[in-house]
Amino acid sequence: MVAVVTGGAPPAAQAGEAREDPGVTLEKFTHAGPGCPAGSADAAIADDKRSFAITYDQFIVGRNLTPPRAEELNCTLRLHIKAPPRARFALWKVWTHGLGRLSAGGKGALRVSYFYTGSRMPEPIDYGSPVSSDGRDQLFSKEYTVPDSELAWSECGVTRFLNVVTFLDVAQGADPNARAMLQLIGNDVVPGDPEPSGVELRTKTC
Repeated sequence: MVAVVTGGAPPAAQAGEAREDPGVTLEKFTHAGPGCPAGSADAAIADDKRSFAITYDQFIVGRNLTPPRAEELNCTLRLHIKAPPRARFALWKVWTHGLGRLSAGGKGALRVSYFYTGSRMPEPIDYGSPVSSDGRDQLFSKEYTVPDSELAWSECGVTRFLNVVTFLDVAQGADPNARAMLQLIGNDVVPGDPEPSGVELRTKTC
């Protein structure tokens, strides 16, 4: 079972930010896409509605493997976020951990995009190949913090759906016969407790 834990908690207050939690909560979320079809993911919202956990068992891509696997998959998490009348929120941080193996001449890619329902999905953040092409099993960890100037704030007091889309692919590299595999991190491939993967929100008053 491949596992990803995703959570949201406001960072320490900064200039212009609310010093107390303005009451933004995660009400529910859904998942869809070839990387997480119905019945292939298990998820739950924490009692405090500030975090959630999701486990995947089909988010694995491969090239020149036996048995064959899809070379590109994606999964969309749709977060239903509720905000009080005088509160706003924005996606602040996205991070993920995974496992990959690329033989010489292989190529892999990890990309993430986020957008509010009703708006156009922007070009994904491209991390390139998350592991080196040396044939070894390797853990990878990627984090992206949205610059303050690019934070996409919700409207005041409006409940919105925030979509976070993760893409994995192993397109043909320099060697068309190279073997390649990427997957999100799983408890069964990492000894001990893995670091969490997911998203974090920033909040402020209107």
